[in-house]
Amino acid sequence: MNNLIDGPYRAIAAAAILSAVMAVPAAAGRAVPNVSDAASHDAVVADLISHRAVFDMKLTDSKASSSIAGLNGRMVFETIGSTCDGFTINFRFVTQVEDSQGNSRLTDMRTTTFEDASGERFEFLTQTYIDEKLVEESKGSAVRDGETTTVRLDKPEKKTFTIGKRILFPTQHLVAMLSAARSGEAFLPANIYDGSETGEKIFPTATTIGKRIDGPDTLDAKAADADMSKLPRWPVTVGYFEPVSTGGEALPTYEMSFLLYGNGISRDVKIDYGDFSVAGKLVNLEIHDVPGCSADKAGAQ
Repeated sequence: MNNLIDGPYRAIAAAAILSAVMAVPAAAGRAVPNVSDAASHDAVVADLISHRAVFDMKLTDSKASSSIAGLNGRMVFETIGSTCDGFTINFRFVTQVEDSQGNSRLTDMRTTTFEDASGERFEFLTQTYIDEKLVEESKGSAVRDGETTTVRLDKPEKKTFTIGKRILFPTQHLVAMLSAARSGEAFLPANIYDGSETGEKIFPTATTIGKRIDGPDTLDAKAADADMSKLPRWPVTVGYFEPVSTGGEALPTYEMSFLLYGNGISRDVKIDYGDFSVAGKLVNLEIHDVPGCSADKAGAQ
């Protein structure tokens, strides 16, 4: 696919994926739970907050080599889940792109995924439309089994294959970032599988985590719930690479930077492709009420 099409999708769907492109304000009148400092997997997963966010997307920088003159769009990201029921993500990203010759193109990327809380099972459906025509679709599931992960594709064609166990699904990647941040680690390499493109690709990533920030957040002054500004937060940059078989130092195909909060929500997202960059402004955010684990569900885990 064209870099303009698959780049924003992968950067948002793979690195965000639970909340890496979310903004910080909480819904009016709703308390934000305190976030523990524990770095364990269970503690981090328990702190994740379900929400739906809408962003206006705009081109922020474009070099002559990119041939991109304008980009406007809207992104909707929703994640709902719990430590018992797992996590469902609904995502849509619609953009109108104009090139230097004045030609325009409408792209519409949609994805729905489910990941169980243990990270053993992952289901996905990804569709990409250009000018309202479906041009790419992948659908399938991935299940961990011993030292490997088995992927079963239904689309674009039926196929079964295995990939290494040392990959992370999207929610696992977010949890790994938060665990590393809380532990004071500055670097996190990871191979990500999110089922995008043809459903057969693994994305090598390298995450750089900045110094922890505490105290009031002046950029969050308009938030309806002031408790949100009391959460710990970290500046994060995730570099996405193409798999390479030769030696030498690889450069990222693109980078996504954001400010990551202790409950998994983020803001100040920027996607940098080298010759152009895009950023989003939050226009609506809803925090979902999700029931906690019942005793019966917890005992069944």
